[in-house]
Order: sequence, then C-alpha cells, then structure tokens
Amino acid sequence: MEERTCLKDLFIGKTDGAVESKEDNFQELFYDPFNKYKELMSGKEKFLVLGFKGTGKTYLAKYVEAMAKRGQYVNIVGENDFILCKLNVMSQEKLDEELANALCKWFLLDRLARLVIESRPIRAKWIPFSKTYSLNKFLKYFESDDIFKQVKMIAESTKEMKTQCEASLDKNKKNRKYSILGTKNKGEKYSVENVRKEFFELIQPLEQKVFKAIGKRDSYTIIVDDLDEIKNNEESVGRDEVIINMLKVAREYNLKKMPIDLKYVILLRTEILDDLQVKYSNLNKTITSCSVELYWLFDSTYSEPYNHPLMSMILHKIKKKSQKYSNYSNKELYELLFPESIDNKKPLDYLLDYGFGRPRDFVTFLDCAQKMCPDQGCFNAHVMKEARKKYSPCFYEELLNQSAYYGNPEFVTQCLQLLSSVKKASFTHAYFEAIYNEGKDNYPCIESVDDALKFLYKIGAIGNSWKVSQGNGIKKTHFGWAYKKDAMNDVDLSKRFTIHYGLRKKFSM
Repeated sequence: MEERTCLKDLFIGKTDGAVESKEDNFQELFYDPFNKYKELMSGKEKFLVLGFKGTGKTYLAKYVEAMAKRGQYVNIVGENDFILCKLNVMSQEKLDEELANALCKWFLLDRLARLVIESRPIRAKWIPFSKTYSLNKFLKYFESDDIFKQVKMIAESTKEMKTQCEASLDKNKKNRKYSILGTKNKGEKYSVENVRKEFFELIQPLEQKVFKAIGKRDSYTIIVDDLDEIKNNEESVGRDEVIINMLKVAREYNLKKMPIDLKYVILLRTEILDDLQVKYSNLNKTITSCSVELYWLFDSTYSEPYNHPLMSMILHKIKKKSQKYSNYSNKELYELLFPESIDNKKPLDYLLDYGFGRPRDFVTFLDCAQKMCPDQGCFNAHVMKEARKKYSPCFYEELLNQSAYYGNPEFVTQCLQLLSSVKKASFTHAYFEAIYNEGKDNYPCIESVDDALKFLYKIGAIGNSWKVSQGNGIKKTHFGWAYKKDAMNDVDLSKRFTIHYGLRKKFSM
C-alpha cells in the first residue's frame, strides 16, 4: 500500500526569499514564468527591479547571486550597509541635498571596491605592487597623497603652534593631522598640516583605483535592496532623495561606456516609485526603459487554474521537493491537492481573494493551512477555512509592516482600527463617517474621513465595489483594488467600499 502524504510533508516555499535561497536545490526551486532573470541580465540598461512587497524582488536577487559562475561576482547590500557607510565617511549627521548624490556615488563605489578586494584576497593582502593591494590600502586609510591635503595655518607664537601640533597628534587615525613648523617672513610663524580630505574629494581617486583593479575577464554586480527601510530624518535630506540619487548614480554607471563589466541593480517597491514620480518628473524615462517589473496578477488570461503563475509556482515547488509527485502534471497534482471549491469559489480564486496577488500571500496562506491541519492529505474546504484563523492576523501584521514606509505609525494603526469598527464587509462613505464621528476621540491622528479612506485604499485594505448591468435584470458586482493594474490608483469616494477578505477574520467578520 502506498504511503499517504500529509500536508506537513509538502514544501510549498518560504515567505522570505532570502530564507528559501538557503535550500540545497534553490536553483531548481526558483520559478520564473515570465523570464525576468533573463530580462534583467540581458543588458546593463535594465537595472531597476520593481514590484510590490512580497512579489519576489529579493528572491530574484538571490537567484542572480546563485547563478554567478567563475569570474562573476555578485553582492547584495541593504539599508544597514548604506547607514554604516554614511556614519563612516560623514563628519556631520545632516545629509543635505548637495551631499546626497556624492554619498550615493561613494556608497556604490565603496561596495564595488570591497567586492573586488574580496574576490582577490591574495593580491589585496600580499602583493604590494598590485592594483588590488593599492585599492585595499586606500580603503584602510593608509597615508597617501590621495587621502590627505595640506592646510597652512598662521600662529602668533611658537608656543601656540606647539600646543596645536600636540593636539593634532592626539586625534584618532581617521582624522589625524601632521604639522610642520616654520617661518615665512621675519616675525611670521606658520604650520602646514596634512588634513584628511572629505569623502566627496576622494570619489574620483576611488573610482580610478577600483576600475583599474577590475580584471578584463571579471564581472561584478552590486544589488541594492531595502532602500525603503531607511528612516526619514526631519533635520536632514529624506529617504526619497536618497532613493532618487541612488537611481541616478546607478543609471549613470550602467549606461556609461566602460572597459569593465560592471552592473548596479536597484530593487524598489512599485508603490514607492509611484509616489516619487509625483515629485520627480524625469523618473518616467528610467521606469520605461530601464525597469523589470514583477507582477503576477494575470488572473483573466489563464483558462485553467493550475496554469495560473501563482498556482503553478506552488505546484512547481512541491514537485521539486517531493519525489513522489515529481512526475505529476500540474493538472494531476492540482486536482489531487485542491479537490474542491470553498464557499462556491475555486481554490485559485479563493487564494487570490485572500491576498494581493503575490507569491508571499499564497505561500503564507498554505503554510497556515499546513500548520492548522498538518495531518490532512489535501487542501480541502475544511482545511482552507481553518487556515483563515491563522492567516488573517499574519496578513494584518504584513499590512502594518508594509505601511511603515508612509510614516506616522499612529495614523496607520488608527485607520485600521477605525476600519475594524465598521463590522460590515461592504459600506458607504456616509456609514464610515458616522462610525468615525461616533468614536472620534479614539482617532486623534485622523483629521478627515476622506484621508483615512484614501490611505486604506492605497495600502489595499479596502477596495471600491459597484454593480454593472449584464442585461435581463442581472447585475454583476465589480471590484477595484489599488494593487491591480486594471484599477484606478485613487479611491472613488462616491462608490461603495469593500473590506479585503484577508482582514475580515481578524476583524471578526
């Protein structure tokens, strides 16, 4: 008798692409139905990877890293690397507009330099006359004519000059000064100090050194992720300006004719770039010609549910990790594991309704099903309904997390609290306003109902709904969601609103 397979034995993927990339057969597990890897790596002009949170940007970056062959070097860096770089090179905390571009250029060159040094450790440490050794020496703040400049200072007395000289020698290695005493005219005494240059004065020599250190047969790719995690500072240039300048610098290097094989890739959330376009009109040409977009919600173009990209992704991972199912067709495996409708919905439609059309939503929901009913043999109606209890709080927390970009966590939390007070899956503007006025003191950060509704629509917590006549007195309900390409970017306040299925269990609906 064939041994029965339980849900707990199935591998349906990990919610974090970086975690899944640790799997032994990650390259086989990787699923790319739209050939985005090939599109991204086909040329230097494609360097911007766009997608909503959870659509697979980091996952794609990890695949690029995993596919690197001999002589190909890839490094993925994030917001922590940028922050440490900023702290390391800037003497002041404030980042003004004039320094933002220079810092982004320094950061990208610095990350490249460190990758070059890492790829050639012997030359970097033990061959003094190599270009990699010179680069390594430069980054470690060795004495060099490139790193220091002379500053002449006039002093009134030799005593004052000696005191100044002693003080300069007490500085740490990074900021040390070397003083030389002398006289130019009778009665005039002076000192010449070697003072460390500011980082922006070192960009050109760093660029020259790192480019010279790159071998003609080598290929280097730097991938920048999680820029949206950079915190805004009210007294400094904000995160948006950093992102814009990072895009500008990456574009400059990628499109510049160079004798070396170098590529910078920027991963960015779609909704963030949409917001930035309002502030920076020149972004559109970069998006049009230089971006690779990750979007999975093509639910109207697949006649069979098992051929939909998201469902096919799940089936692909199961087959790659389970020898028992490795030879099954998508159709056979789908019918075996998803045998019945749930509340008159096909399993695919049910999963689509409970998420934002992202790989992370499917994996999270089915992972909850596995945890709630580990010994079941398939994702039947009972299992899927049970999964909602665990999934809905996870979906809520994910929504809070991805809304952090918009700032003011109190406003975000109060908008969702207000929505949870509605207790109706579908409602009107007037009804929502009545609920708000009834408990207005509980929502001090919400200045207007319209602002709350616009925000809730923007993050996908609510959508618009309306009925369209199909003839013969039959009306069909249509829905508009901000995360879908075929919907309006802004909410229609005159239409009804519907609460996302993923939140309803959390809100006790």
